[in-house]
Amino acid sequence: MSSPRVCYIERADRGVRVRGARLAGLRTDESWSPQESQGQAMDGQSRKHTAMLAAWIRERLGTGRGSGLLDVLCLDADAAICTWAGAPSFDRPVIEAVLRQKAAPGLDADGSQASAISTVASVLGDRAEVALEPLLQADDLSARPADGGHVGASRPRPFRAPRTKMAPADGAGVRVPVIAMPDASARLLVDELDRAGVQVGAAMSIWHAMARAWDSHPASAASRAEAESVSTIAIVLVDPAGARIVWCWSRNASLLAGGSLLLPTPTVEPVEPAEGEERPKVRVAEDQAHRLVSEFLSWSVQTGTLPARIIVLTPDLDAENLGAVTTPEFGRILTEGIPTATVDLAIDNDPIGSTLRRVAERIDQTPIDLAAGAGTLASLGARPSRAHKSMYRWLAGSIAAAAAFVGVVGWRLGADAEEFRQKARDARSSSREIVAGIRPDFAESPFMREELESELEQMRKRAMPPEAMRPAKPILSELDALSLLLSMPTVSLEEINLGPANGVVTFYVPDTATAQEIEAACRDIEGLSIQWKADIRSAGESGDRRVRCSLSGQWGPTAGKQVGS
Repeated sequence: MSSPRVCYIERADRGVRVRGARLAGLRTDESWSPQESQGQAMDGQSRKHTAMLAAWIRERLGTGRGSGLLDVLCLDADAAICTWAGAPSFDRPVIEAVLRQKAAPGLDADGSQASAISTVASVLGDRAEVALEPLLQADDLSARPADGGHVGASRPRPFRAPRTKMAPADGAGVRVPVIAMPDASARLLVDELDRAGVQVGAAMSIWHAMARAWDSHPASAASRAEAESVSTIAIVLVDPAGARIVWCWSRNASLLAGGSLLLPTPTVEPVEPAEGEERPKVRVAEDQAHRLVSEFLSWSVQTGTLPARIIVLTPDLDAENLGAVTTPEFGRILTEGIPTATVDLAIDNDPIGSTLRRVAERIDQTPIDLAAGAGTLASLGARPSRAHKSMYRWLAGSIAAAAAFVGVVGWRLGADAEEFRQKARDARSSSREIVAGIRPDFAESPFMREELESELEQMRKRAMPPEAMRPAKPILSELDALSLLLSMPTVSLEEINLGPANGVVTFYVPDTATAQEIEAACRDIEGLSIQWKADIRSAGESGDRRVRCSLSGQWGPTAGKQVGS
């Protein structure tokens, strides 16, 4: 399996055009730049260069095992901003919807300074596709400003720790740091890589890469208690190729904030000098160094924290011109501006390259957890690939095939139904012709079937012989025979129920012997058609109602046959 590869994209024209790329790994570091063509439109030129870059990356990844994977696609900080934004809640869709509103410059609803929404619109313009990535969730921030405030606020604001991800009940809303980064060229590159058979594992900004590379505390390995005790680290890169200072804050290798400052004058590309030539140097003006300190202090007001350590990677600075600082002076300004922080300054002629290689080393040790979504540009890394598009095509084809099958079945059922309806009409017409020959008055009636059924029932009753009638049970004769047994003065009758299937007689007597005599008499007396059985129980009463007797039985097989002859 091949070693991890990180591709760094250098852009221009506010992040719209790709002007170069670097593919770095554990033991490799290669660069690519497009061949400038004249007389072609920028859009067509950009697409052509993107396709060439995708082919170059595919070629450099090789053909071995794991060659179809680009572990990290890293974007530079061109036209990207990191600022605070107000939103009703910490939910990602809500924040994106608020940021994409075209608000006019001025004050936010909560009375804070120039809106972050307006800042995004004014800096990036309407022609750039912008990826909006909230940096921190509610559970990750130890404190938030309660009433807003942007970078550069002149006075501190009260802080509070929100307990849920929803906005407070008073409707004041919440504030969240957000990265706004134009990613149209990166999206185009991801699509071209997908067509070339290369899958992008994760996409991140240079700020995410700096935090992952130079922060030695991996966020996944720290518990919540350990995470709260870990200090904030600031990383500063002086990029000679991009002519800018790129900085970020990190805690547990998670990005807290980021920014970039353009250097006074553009510099040349950091190529290896020929023998005897002097390496070109980059100049940092003194006001640029002080502005970096000012931005650190501004973000400390927003987050309630200051970095305890500042890591600086810079080439040897050129201080020959008036107003420029040397490398030691640059470190001194940072130390004086943030006296509580320890400044670690290292001379590195290629800070971006060192960062990319360090990211590859970290990925080789601990792969990126894409499911967590932290430390990456989630919207760019989750673009649909060929597999997704193929799945959608197959799904759409399956639905179309199922719809066609259902349509054919429905058409066939409709044809069969029409055939059945025609047969029903013919059958009704034929039946009316037959009825008209017998009962013409019924043939013209709309209720011909009901009238025929009624007439048929009457004819069946008239034709039924008396023998077919069910004989009635001899209830009166049975009652007359029972009255001889139950007419004694010591018998207290409670119930007589003689039905078509069985009979029940309940009475009270003074003793058990009387009840047994009555039961024996039921078996010997003539005229009884029910085979009576007695259930004798104590009634718990006094006098003539001490014993309760219940006679029950079914009609005999010959009961009622004498009736109906």
